[in-house]
Amino acid sequence: MKKLKKMVSLILTGLMLLGTCSNALAAPPATPAIPEGITYDLNSYDLTKPFTEKKTFTDSNGQTVEVINKYTPKPQARGSETKDAVEGFWESYMSYGAFGMSFTFDLSKSSNGGWTISNAGDLLVYAFVVNIKSSSVTIGRATSSASSPARVTGSAKCSLFDAYGVSLFNGTMTLKVTVSHSGVVTTTW
Repeated sequence: MKKLKKMVSLILTGLMLLGTCSNALAAPPATPAIPEGITYDLNSYDLTKPFTEKKTFTDSNGQTVEVINKYTPKPQARGSETKDAVEGFWESYMSYGAFGMSFTFDLSKSSNGGWTISNAGDLLVYAFVVNIKSSSVTIGRATSSASSPARVTGSAKCSLFDAYGVSLFNGTMTLKVTVSHSGVVTTTW
């Protein structure tokens, strides 16, 4: 019985490798049909109201990529004279078939006229048949300047093994959000 299982596993692994190799040799590499990021301007939104930006793309293999950014303004302080929202709760989400990730952070207008990212967390990583070694969400730059955006990045180190523990894939999945000094948000994956 053990020999049969090993034989079937070897045959399936061989067929998968053969299929991968023949595809790689048969055609030149295709240019990705999906962008590596989406960009939009916060100045075109009413930040006193929540909004959701959702973009869906299909790559050259027919796989769907979905990116969602959701903003919820924080309630204004009692007695506040301003009607403009200056901070809110942000959630960024990316899904690419069998894997994806999301995280949250606070976004606020800074005193220098730019934007500040704080309280990054709630990282959620999912992957089908993939081992997630480590994951984190980090603020690379908290406050934007005229020359550099504020940025937050979620990442996860992943690996895929066959039935015998042979590594088939090792890599890092990332989702990054930057906010420029002028309020342009870019989400890349």
